[in-house]
Amino acid sequence: MSFPGVGRRTIVMAVFFAVMICFMYSCSCRRNAASKSDILDLRESVRDELISRNADSAIEKSYRLKKMASASSMKQEYVVSLIYLGQGYMLKDMPDSSYSYFDDAMSLAYEYKDYWALATLCNAIGVYAKRNELDSETAIEYFLKGLKFEAGEDRPDRINKYIIPSEMKTFHGSGALRYRF
Repeated sequence: MSFPGVGRRTIVMAVFFAVMICFMYSCSCRRNAASKSDILDLRESVRDELISRNADSAIEKSYRLKKMASASSMKQEYVVSLIYLGQGYMLKDMPDSSYSYFDDAMSLAYEYKDYWALATLCNAIGVYAKRNELDSETAIEYFLKGLKFEAGEDRPDRINKYIIPSEMKTFHGSGALRYRF
């Protein structure tokens, strides 16, 4: 192929520069993206903060996890960051913020068919409904939904392996949910 007025050397230099630009761009992307082990370590750290009920630290780390997962295109970890943000705001008794992150996580979890995330979300909403809103019916509804996801959307018959719904009882006097497995 020849271009009038353009020498062979000019074409070689243009190709060389195009290759260099592509190489430099790919290197800069790798530098900005965190490694998978860094992201998983941060995920574990956020979980520990939530278990310890350190809401502010959990929220701060969840935002970092969200940013790192987004930059690394790790869909599941991004959903996890949204769940953890919702749980962090739940610890601070900020249900509007909590449900906002839960809604976003729920949409993505359905899209990605992430049953772990769906089960975790249902459990978190159920716990909040029972403990903070004193709404046993909503809590049971979400716990049962969560069990469906835990069993796997493709095998709802496996729910019985985990729990027989008729054996779940609410003790109204004590306000506690009890499960028999």
